[in-house]
Amino acid sequence: MIQTVSDICQVLKMTEDLESIAEKILSSLDIRPFPDGYIEDGGKLAEFDLPKGDEVMMYRELEGVFVMFGYERIFFKDPYEAKYVYYCAKRGMSRIRMPETKPLKRIIKEFQADVENLRAQLEKEAAMFSLNDDERSRLVEICAGKLGYDGIMDI
Repeated sequence: MIQTVSDICQVLKMTEDLESIAEKILSSLDIRPFPDGYIEDGGKLAEFDLPKGDEVMMYRELEGVFVMFGYERIFFKDPYEAKYVYYCAKRGMSRIRMPETKPLKRIIKEFQADVENLRAQLEKEAAMFSLNDDERSRLVEICAGKLGYDGIMDI
């Protein structure tokens, strides 16, 4: 609990330090951007706008998967299409390009594997600094935010 001006200054200083550490870590990693880094050149792409919504959620029902944008929802029979749209939306994209040739399963599996590896790399890098567990967790969150992966690295 923050009680004094000194405590507030110390928290702000730590946040600034974590921001600069995050920048250093991210600049040293080779990160493939989603989705463009996963789409093969020459494939046919469909472009469309995503609905606007404060919160993006994805949930499964018997007949398929829904991605919700606030109060608006889109139904997908293919769970990989749903995940592709969900990940794009979580990254803050309002207009997306989706492959029509259906290599989405490969794209999603590669991206999920990359996210797992990235999380492990970030945790390993964070361990190199003299930080407590909360600060290390916060550092990974800051890195995820800077990449536009808020809510994606939790999956």
